[in-house]
Amino acid sequence: MSDDGYPSADDIEGLAKLETSVFGGPGGKSAKDLAKAVFERNAVSAAMTISNLALHAVNENTKLRAAQYVTDRVMGPLTAANSTPPGEDALMDALNEFNDAVKQSDRGTS
Repeated sequence: MSDDGYPSADDIEGLAKLETSVFGGPGGKSAKDLAKAVFERNAVSAAMTISNLALHAVNENTKLRAAQYVTDRVMGPLTAANSTPPGEDALMDALNEFNDAVKQSDRGTS
C-alpha cells in the first residue's frame, strides 16, 4: 500500500496475478462457478452424511430433521395438494404421520 492509502502499482499487479492464478484470468471461471464445482464434487459425500445423520444421530431432533430433509428432497415436501387420501397408500400414511411429528416438534409439543 502506498503512503497515500491507495494500492500501489505493485499491489495491483500482485492482485492481478492472484486473480489469474485463482480464477484463470480473463474468460476464466467466476467465483460462483468455482464454488458450484466444489459443491458438485462433494454432493455425494454430503448426501451420505445427511443420510447417516438420519439413521445414527444421537439427538432425536437431528435424526428427525435429517430424515425430513432426505424425504423432502426425494419425494418432495408433503402438502395436502399432493397427498393421497388416508388408508390408500401405506407409505404416504407413514410419511404424513412423520410430517405431523415434525410439525409438532417444531412447535415444541408431542
